[in-house]
Amino acid sequence: MSSIPIVRTARKEDCKEIRRLIQELADYENFPQAPKLKVQDLERDGFESSIPMFKCFVAEIPNNEDKLCGFAMYSPSYSSWVGKTIQLEDLYVSPEFRGTGLGKRLFSLVTKEAYEGNYSRVEFTVFAWNKATDFYTHLGAINTTNSEDRHVWRLYRSGIEKLVEDSNLN
Repeated sequence: MSSIPIVRTARKEDCKEIRRLIQELADYENFPQAPKLKVQDLERDGFESSIPMFKCFVAEIPNNEDKLCGFAMYSPSYSSWVGKTIQLEDLYVSPEFRGTGLGKRLFSLVTKEAYEGNYSRVEFTVFAWNKATDFYTHLGAINTTNSEDRHVWRLYRSGIEKLVEDSNLN
């Protein structure tokens, strides 16, 4: 690593590199087959939609404008208890740039947006085995699995389809 990455708002032309980093993250988390998104999906959903489905900050390697080394992808959400929230979907830094403060810079931009937009909280999930739990704890985040006994539940596409079919809603 020769120079400090530039952190900025993502642009449509970053989608190929963002997709590469999503795969890098999935490989790191031992879910290499999990990402189903294509570059075109990211372009459409984040940059071509009248209401973008996500926002993203990226870390770009100086003098190599096509190469990204980190990203933070997030979207607005809403809580019936506290109002506006931000859902941080992914924050990832390539291994050779970890420990440089880059993750904190990316996370700080998301929290700055939450602060300026008067959001009530930033929510995200982290695998229990991931060393990032220490990083987030150090920054003041609270593991609600421990403090509130809340667990993340998901209904995936196959379950959605089955429920709609079983309920005769199609």
